[in-house]
Amino acid sequence: MIADIFPKVVSKLIPDVISMRDDSYVYLTFDDGPSRDVSSNLIEMLSQYDAKVSFFFSGQNVEHYPDLVELAANEGHTICSHGYLHNSLLFSSHRTIHTDLERANQVISDAVAQDYPIRYFRPPYGRFGLSALSAVRQLRMKIALWSYAPPDFRNLTPEQIARRTVKNVKPGDIVLLHERKPTLEAMEQMIEGLSERGLELRGL
Repeated sequence: MIADIFPKVVSKLIPDVISMRDDSYVYLTFDDGPSRDVSSNLIEMLSQYDAKVSFFFSGQNVEHYPDLVELAANEGHTICSHGYLHNSLLFSSHRTIHTDLERANQVISDAVAQDYPIRYFRPPYGRFGLSALSAVRQLRMKIALWSYAPPDFRNLTPEQIARRTVKNVKPGDIVLLHERKPTLEAMEQMIEGLSERGLELRGL
């Protein structure tokens, strides 16, 4: 898919951008949370399988559900930033992006009640320019894209999401998922299918 090829090309050209890892693990990542309807159930399910993932939380959602961010961190998942406002940053100024990222990092740190190291940022829609790269570098973070997406944001059934992911994911892949009910309903089949292939889940 073109949507998956583009992040791989960018990550090869820019050291501050990653799209996959050079190891044997699989990295499931979830955008757009936390949400009351999905996050708590997702974290509970992951706990049952002792599976670790990465959450790219939106700062404005974190302010509504800080308890879910704290829960995810306490369960050992990697907490990352999806920015504060879910706006495209492609043509935003350095100052605008830096302010947005700082605000998101602060509300996340406040939610986990500690000086939590937020190492990764995923720009909304995967769009960013030189201003975003500069802001991320100043905050000593990296941009995390992906190497595979089902894509679960379209009208796919849980079975389709799980089947596509289990079939196509490779060791080292960073998988783009979203906090949506169909994705939640796909998780059990997805985790078990990846496990049958000998693939272990980890946070970034």
